Amino acid sequence: MHRILPLIVLTAAAWSVCGPARANSGDLNRCIGADGRSVYTDQPCAAMDASSRPQAPNITDSNKAAPAIRVHVRDCATTIPALRDGIQAALAAGDVNKFAAFFQWAGTGSREADAILDRLQAIVVRPLIAVTVLRAHGDAGDGGNAAQGRIASAPNQAIAIDQTRATGDSSPMRTVLTLDSAMGCWWVRL
Repeated sequence: MHRILPLIVLTAAAWSVCGPARANSGDLNRCIGADGRSVYTDQPCAAMDASSRPQAPNITDSNKAAPAIRVHVRDCATTIPALRDGIQAALAAGDVNKFAAFFQWAGTGSREADAILDRLQAIVVRPLIAVTVLRAHGDAGDGGNAAQGRIASAPNQAIAIDQTRATGDSSPMRTVLTLDSAMGCWWVRL
């Protein structure tokens, strides 16, 4: 019995020292490198001259002080005038990505999406005259300000983009985009 007890104590001591090391040897740390990219390593972040990424606060402990994490959630156009204004701002800035953010991409395949992006790019490069809301009976005349265009009430409306063909060509051109509502937002389609 005296010989077994030291053997048990020695085995337990070895297991307590080596056991946790084996359990944690596969753990990965997510760190932020000097260039701002995520780095995954089994070493501490400091060993890689990187910093640890702040973790999201625990929802159950939301009343406790947590590190500030900024999350950007893109707002969608909940009214037709907001959609018109967003499209006008994107076109005025010449930004095809901002313009594409108002497009209804649901159900679009990759080949079709490439063709649509080419058409949106062609629209963005033309000089802008105006963006207006059209109703079934014709131009809104007020730019769509009279009706706030809530999701439930805008049948037979469209967005018209009036432009010139090019900087040196002042002949007018109109592109009409159909309206589509989904998920509480207004979108356009070609």
